[in-house]
Amino acid sequence: MKKLSLFLSAMLISIMSFAGTVTFEVGQDKVEGHTQGTPAVMTKDGVTLDVSKGAFGRDDNFRIYAGFGVTISCEYGNITGVEITCTTEQYAPSNLTTTVGTFTCEGLVGTWTGDEDSVAFSATTQVRFTKLVVTYASSDANFVSQPMITGDVNFADTANVVITADEGMKIYYTLDGTDPTTASTEYTAPFQVYATTTVKAIAYNEATAVSSLISETVFTQATKVPCAEAAAIASNVSGNNVTTELTYCVKGYVTKIIDEYNATTGKQLFWIADSKKGGEVLYSYNNQVPCAMEVGMKVRIVGKLTKWNTGQSIQPQIVNAQVTVLAPAPKVYTVSATAENGSVEGAGQYEEGTQATLTATAAEGY
Repeated sequence: MKKLSLFLSAMLISIMSFAGTVTFEVGQDKVEGHTQGTPAVMTKDGVTLDVSKGAFGRDDNFRIYAGFGVTISCEYGNITGVEITCTTEQYAPSNLTTTVGTFTCEGLVGTWTGDEDSVAFSATTQVRFTKLVVTYASSDANFVSQPMITGDVNFADTANVVITADEGMKIYYTLDGTDPTTASTEYTAPFQVYATTTVKAIAYNEATAVSSLISETVFTQATKVPCAEAAAIASNVSGNNVTTELTYCVKGYVTKIIDEYNATTGKQLFWIADSKKGGEVLYSYNNQVPCAMEVGMKVRIVGKLTKWNTGQSIQPQIVNAQVTVLAPAPKVYTVSATAENGSVEGAGQYEEGTQATLTATAAEGY
């Protein structure tokens, strides 16, 4: 019985797989300069995306063009899962097909499962996505998955950093750009950064004395500018859809709503300005919002600046941004009054908290 137990244990170890996850996210990962429909290769933490024709250098979305595709491969083991999050129903994951594994779509999220050394997707029509998560399995018994570093990578004042790893693994990290070791700071709880910081981390298995590959995420503090200055910077960017290297923090008021809030994508298009009646100064394009926007809301937007030449005008935009509502839209009240023998001036609409002054003038003879 003892020999059989040992034999079974050895078999379990030999067939056991160890999972790893790599996330490609717009705004964090890109192929510099790849904004047009050409081939490109993007590699991160051992996982490679090879697109035959697309755009992997944009800051608003990744694109796979119609009639072309992307092949996903991993140097550490077979791919067992892919999750792709798209931007709109027009460019949804249902536009993708594959001949291996099982691929299902629910709304803007497509999920692939299987066990392949590579997975090829073809786009029947153009696909635009903001996030792609690849899960892979390694048969190496000593394999340690990389930790995940999450938080607001573009921030105004402070960013909360969370690092997670597989159960039982210790985490060590650095904040000065050096590679972490087991002599580095041990992660025990979320922490904050107050300036642009490169966070690097490893997971460590004490039982086998094996470390994972290094995970790295840059948290960038935005440069604060008013709307008008942000619009000027965006308008001077060289070329359409070319974004600024710097991240900007812009505060302003919503002055015009372009479309209805999409509860599925969490996105809405709108204009902001430095004042409530400042007109259309900076366009918040394709950014996720915490709720339906309303004219008069005070917001803070942290993202990259770019421009779009409509052919008739230059449209300054802020993209790949985080939108925070700082103050709700004020309530508006209608103040009206009449005079039986005269006239009243000052009637109209007033925002909550403002003073309405009515002036009555008697008609001649009263």
